[in-house]
This record gives sequence, structure tokens and C-alpha cells, in this order.
Amino acid sequence: MREETGATSSDYAWDDEQRLISQVSGGATTAWSYLPDGRRRQRKQGGTTTEYLWDENTLLWERGAGAAEAFFTRKPEGDHPLLAQQRDGTRRLYFSDLDGAVRLLLTDAGVVTDAYLTDAFGVEQLATGSMGNPYRFGSAYGYYRDAATRLYVRHRHLGTSWGTWLSRDPLDWAGAESYVYGHNNPLEFVDPLGLRAYTAKLCIDDGPKEDVAAILDQLKAGVGYGATSRLTSS
Repeated sequence: MREETGATSSDYAWDDEQRLISQVSGGATTAWSYLPDGRRRQRKQGGTTTEYLWDENTLLWERGAGAAEAFFTRKPEGDHPLLAQQRDGTRRLYFSDLDGAVRLLLTDAGVVTDAYLTDAFGVEQLATGSMGNPYRFGSAYGYYRDAATRLYVRHRHLGTSWGTWLSRDPLDWAGAESYVYGHNNPLEFVDPLGLRAYTAKLCIDDGPKEDVAAILDQLKAGVGYGATSRLTSS
């Protein structure tokens, strides 16, 4: 698949399980590998390799040869909202809005160093500051910013410029909404696993934990990836 943004084009490739494994843009290649359950394991870009460490569905740490080392701190209760990151020894506090998007990075003294603003689908309207930070739009749900127009959301990637997923729903391969993000209603729905839309309030209050095991059991059993069965969306 090819994505064109202004004068820039990117070619994407997926494996047999619909996981994004490479992007070629401007002659540069980025490659990804995954753990068996679909969580990202590694990213290679030029001479830089980044490894990822997870606690279930929560990213705790990223580091690698030639890459910055970053630790992420979240609240232990609820849906584990972000509190802070420490990147190469520099600590920043997260300030998020009611929709779960990070709007500001602050020093321990409360000085704003970085600011972000996106629209309802995650299209970036403003980004100031120089601190590396993969959590902006959808950060409360684990949406990870790979690029200005692409977010990694566990089992799929969200194309913010299109407002759709870049690959089919692995649990609803032939469904009418296979590429649709959040029932086309991002103010009401979120999708922390890239597999099923939830109301944002339900996800913040309790998290989608009651359905995660069932969803992952379906993936392990080979349901989806060409099958037509699906879980009922909220």
C-alpha cells in the first residue's frame, strides 16, 4: 500500500497476520518485528534498533543501540494513565485532557516545554518543543505515535490523515467496517487494541479488560485473518 502526503510517499508492507513489517519512504526503510501476541518487539531504522518492554498491554520501556532510552510511568489503577517519562536522563511530566490526549510536557517545576494539539481523528494541528515523546493523541489508551500521520495501536496502525485503519480488522476481515476507526465517531469511541471499539468513558473508568482475554483467545485460535466471524462492538 502507498500513502502520499504532500510531496512525500510511503510504501507499506504487512505479513500474513496483517502486522505492519516495513515502510519505505524517501529511500529509507523502517522495519518492525512482533511478539507472538501482536505486541511490538523491535524497530529498526537506519543504524538504530529500538527494543520494547511490556507489562501486559502497557509499554514500560524502550531502548536500543543508537536509540534514546525512555521509561514511562503510569498510575497503577484504572486504565493506567500516563504520569511521566524519563528519556536519556531527562524527566518530563504529562498533562492530559479529558479525552485522554497528552497536551503538555512539563518539568518538575511546572514549566511547559512541549505542547500538542490534534483534531478528533488525531491529525496534528500543533506541536512545539523538542522532547522525544511517542504519546500524544489517544495516549491514555496506549496509542503510540510512529509518525505525524501514523499511530501504532497494538494490532493495527491508524492513519490519522485518512481517519481509518491502514489494515483490515483481523477479527472481521470481510466486514463493512473492517477499516473504519471508532464507528467514524472518535469523540465517543476508542479502540485500545485495534480490534474493537469501546465508548471512551467505559474504557477510562474500567478499561476493556473483560474482553481482552476473549479477543486474544480468538486470535490464538486463528479466528479472523480471513474469517468472517467477529465480536459485537459496543
